[in-house]
Amino acid sequence: MYVRQKTFTVTDCKAHVGVSFCRETCNFILSKFVEDHNHCLVDTFNRDLTKISRKLSFSTKKFIHQMSLNRVGPTVAHRLLVSIKGGHHNVRGTPIDFKNFYNGMRIFIGDRDSQLVIDWLKDCYECCPEFFFDFTVGNGKLRSIFWADEISKLNYKAFGHILAFDATYQTNRYKMIFVPFTGVDHHKKCVTFGAALISSETIDSYKWLIQSFLNCHGQQPKLVLSDQDPSMRQALVQVSGDVIENTNVSSRIHRLVWNMFITPDTFESRWHYLIQKFGLQDNEWLNDMFEIRDR
Repeated sequence: MYVRQKTFTVTDCKAHVGVSFCRETCNFILSKFVEDHNHCLVDTFNRDLTKISRKLSFSTKKFIHQMSLNRVGPTVAHRLLVSIKGGHHNVRGTPIDFKNFYNGMRIFIGDRDSQLVIDWLKDCYECCPEFFFDFTVGNGKLRSIFWADEISKLNYKAFGHILAFDATYQTNRYKMIFVPFTGVDHHKKCVTFGAALISSETIDSYKWLIQSFLNCHGQQPKLVLSDQDPSMRQALVQVSGDVIENTNVSSRIHRLVWNMFITPDTFESRWHYLIQKFGLQDNEWLNDMFEIRDR
């Protein structure tokens, strides 16, 4: 008969703490304390090897993941973290723990992927209370998710008067649609206000998504820009090919459309002037875009 070898010994230690609850003060009272152990305690230098100390923290998991993105394996990642923190006793987990997490991270599939995402978001919230996330589940599957960190909130507070979101990106594994919420700062650089994954482009999905965005930031933008069909992106370049090639109509339309310092009336008068100047009155796409300008 095979007897499994154990790495620990049960000594029936009687050391314990007793706590009672006082209803009058609604406080807990220390009622008993037995300090004497019948075994040796773990040396301070080896406490990083105890079960509780080997539980990897969120920052450690993130470090392993970032190293994997740079093709650095778990063993080397452990050595690097030990060197950075100045010793094994300052690092949670052993090389084996690093390997186990690394392998588990690579084999997550199906419903477990969803749980991994939710756990990651919860860890982010625990590390940063300003982190916001929301999600919906249907038939046991993750249907939609929205998240925004502290920087995204600050970006929206400073530059959220104009919001753009684009739902044309699709993941290649679970067919969920990636929706980034972006804006432009005073350096004319793109900044992020949040991001989402949705399983379908339905009215209910977008209603939930917009409501989650408002719950996160607490105020509506003054102007929302939403992208049209992906093929529309190339439409402006193809507007009256000869006109585009021989004039600067494309750049002039861009400067007009993205000018946030003019009133609607000024925009419309300049738009009509450009259309007439370059003879684009019959261009179907430009007319369609002008008709839905209020969106």
